[in-house]
Amino acid sequence: AACPPNVIFDDSGHFIMFTTMLGIKVLNIQNNTLTRVIGKVEGTERFLQATLFQGTVKQTQAMYQLAQKALMEEVDRDEPDPSLFCTAYKRLRFYIFTRREPEDADEDDATKGRDVFNEKLSKEEIALAVTSNPALGNACILRTSMGDIHVKLFPQESPKAVENFSTPSRNGYY
Repeated sequence: AACPPNVIFDDSGHFIMFTTMLGIKVLNIQNNTLTRVIGKVEGTERFLQATLFQGTVKQTQAMYQLAQKALMEEVDRDEPDPSLFCTAYKRLRFYIFTRREPEDADEDDATKGRDVFNEKLSKEEIALAVTSNPALGNACILRTSMGDIHVKLFPQESPKAVENFSTPSRNGYY
C-alpha cells in the first residue's frame, strides 16, 4: 500500500513541511522559498511520515527543580521547542528533530551526544543476507559476429569485479 501524502503546516501558517527523497523540506509559503532541509545528514534514510509538535513541555515543579540542579543554569519553561517526529522507509525506529543541538560527546561519557543505536535487522534484511549469490564462474564466452571471445575470470582475487560482470551477463545485457 502506498503512503498517503504528508504535508504539515506549522502553527504560524507561514511554513509547510513535507517529506522528500532528500529529507524533510521546510518551505516558506509567504515568499515561496525553501528555508531548510531537515535530515540531510541521514543521507541514507527516506522519510515517509512526519508530524510536528509545537507546544511547550508541561513540567511539574519537581521536574523543573531537577532540571535546574542537573543543568546548573536558568531554564525557561515557557519557551516552545518544536519537535518533528518522523519514520523512515524500512526502518524500525523513529527520528526526532528539534532546534536543540546535541551536547558534545565526551569519550568517557556515553550519555551525551546524539543517540544512535544499532537496530535489529528486519526479516527482509535477514532473508536477503542469508540468500546466497549464485556461484561466480571462472570463465565466460562472449559471442560476437566476428567470433567468440573467451574471458578468464578470477573470482578469488576480485569477487566484486566478477560479480559486476556476471550479473549483467546473466540478465542478458551483453
